[in-house]
Amino acid sequence: MPEERRFLPARLAARESAGGGLVRIVLEPAPELLPTYVAPGQYVEMRAAAETGFFVLASDPGSDPWQLVMRSGGGASDVVLVAPVGSMVELTGALGDGFPMTEARGQTLVVVLHGTGVAAGPPLVGARIRDGDVATTTVLVGVRVEGELPMADELLSWAAAGVDVTVCLSQGDPAAIDARLGTVRGYVQDVLREKVASRALRLEPDRTLVFAVGGAAVVDALRRVAPTLGLPPERVRSNY
Repeated sequence: MPEERRFLPARLAARESAGGGLVRIVLEPAPELLPTYVAPGQYVEMRAAAETGFFVLASDPGSDPWQLVMRSGGGASDVVLVAPVGSMVELTGALGDGFPMTEARGQTLVVVLHGTGVAAGPPLVGARIRDGDVATTTVLVGVRVEGELPMADELLSWAAAGVDVTVCLSQGDPAAIDARLGTVRGYVQDVLREKVASRALRLEPDRTLVFAVGGAAVVDALRRVAPTLGLPPERVRSNY
């Protein structure tokens, strides 16, 4: 029988729009939880008013407080999105292994962010910028329409730092997105394939990793595409 997760208290310190219908919340976790967050891509389980939910950590490992990004959709998110600032919730420690940033250092890295998985972007891309790996970092952000684009300020700051950032719209008008961001129509896996075919992006099989954060369908699609790009499917990593 699996071990029951331990929940400890956390205070809701702040809440603000993250754009695109997403909300960023700031939590002050119990001190015992802080050392558990060691790698971008880790996530927590939150419990509020008997509702639960899993959320990717959006702040840097080692940070205090913690940030999460969520949208209304049932479970704990619906409770926290209307709770007064100062309310208490419960959190587990950071779960999962996250992404192997040390292994990725010096390699070409494609970061694919979809849906609320965009929360993993700041710690992932921030680490690449600090490690001096900007020139070999590509970020693909998958959204449905331009009005659902989240965290635009962060995306613009990554682009300004030299990261190749492309917004992939499955619907909508690419011209409606800030021109400082590359924007195309298509699903992330198709955009990745087109970038490689046009030689805008070069992937070396033994020196390229793809870190994907989003639904299982997106991760599966990337793994199916990987062999056509010369990448072994195991070079596509997810955070779960």
